[in-house]
Amino acid sequence: MSKMTPLHHAAKRGTESWIRELLKEGVDNINAKDNFGWSPLHYAASGGHQMCCWYLLDAGAELEAKDDSGDTPLHKAAWKGHLDTINHLLEWGADKTSKNNEGKYPLDLARDTKIALVLQLDLSEEGSENELSD
Repeated sequence: MSKMTPLHHAAKRGTESWIRELLKEGVDNINAKDNFGWSPLHYAASGGHQMCCWYLLDAGAELEAKDDSGDTPLHKAAWKGHLDTINHLLEWGADKTSKNNEGKYPLDLARDTKIALVLQLDLSEEGSENELSD
């Protein structure tokens, strides 16, 4: 049985009006996880639905929520190649140095050179206090 909530479905489809209505009515858990550990924010980021991400984050969605693979919404956006969504998540303070269960950073999942460049520049701006090697 699927654990997807109506908010998961709205985020997956990128239906901003549905998300706004659900949030207005109140949701039991904005960070609810489905069978794969995905939150609604994971779906919005994976689909490149930037405004859906904004509504969810503004309502208190956990920016660093990890799914069963250890991926954050930033990992999902990097993997799918959604540069605008990546920039949006970074503006909200997404952690570029978060590793998933395979030890991969969002940068490691980027398949687009523009996205890799954005994530590299952001990583270098963190300074030497964040070591990227084990």
